[in-house]
Amino acid sequence: MPERPPFVEQRPLCYHVAVHIAIGPDVTARAPQLCLGWLVMRGLAVRAHDDGLWAAVERAGADFAARYGINQLASDPHAQAVRRLFKSVGVDPARYRPSSEALARRVVQGKGLYAVNTAVDVNNWCSLEERLPFGIYDAARIDGPVLLRLGRESEAYDGIGKALISVEGKLTLADDRGAFGSPVADSARTLVGVQTRDIILVVFGAGMPASDMHLVLQRAADRLAQFNGGTLAHTQVLEPAARTELAHD
Repeated sequence: MPERPPFVEQRPLCYHVAVHIAIGPDVTARAPQLCLGWLVMRGLAVRAHDDGLWAAVERAGADFAARYGINQLASDPHAQAVRRLFKSVGVDPARYRPSSEALARRVVQGKGLYAVNTAVDVNNWCSLEERLPFGIYDAARIDGPVLLRLGRESEAYDGIGKALISVEGKLTLADDRGAFGSPVADSARTLVGVQTRDIILVVFGAGMPASDMHLVLQRAADRLAQFNGGTLAHTQVLEPAARTELAHD
């Protein structure tokens, strides 16, 4: 089994991966139940594959499939909360399925998770277990502050291995260059590959305490560090309803 990168303790955020994420007033008005968590990690050593990681992912998938069926997924509290979040901004979750639900359905149907690389595999593993949409982005490919807003008329981007993805009217992460991510599918522009050193990970939650979201972020950071090394530089939870920004540096 390949040697795992060493864990590196949390240190202050460096300027070259400084990121600010805010929630737009259009989202705040329509989705007060949103609980948005995000973190920054730097200095990762992303690899194409790790046998130990993939064995853990496969075990997690088998355990998940044994516990859940399609009907159980529909009644899961996290899945229901995310579906209500989509509906609150006018998006039909049956037509535009949350990425976490799409992963869960794939696993329950016996197809397993996709193998991509050691960072994306951890991201998908966490999304499956938390039943929440996760997005992981190459920080070097993000320009300026990030805003979670509703997609604009005819707004779209090139998807990862997919055709053009429309984000019109959907929850959308955007920087100075435009939209790049959503809780449905992300863009090719900010994809994480073996060349990636610094990442931003975003979790779309709803109707959950900020303290629970911080635990979700910590579990993700621990797994990312275990299989990719790197430094946890920043975590934050944004809650429109409480109008608070809870940050851990």
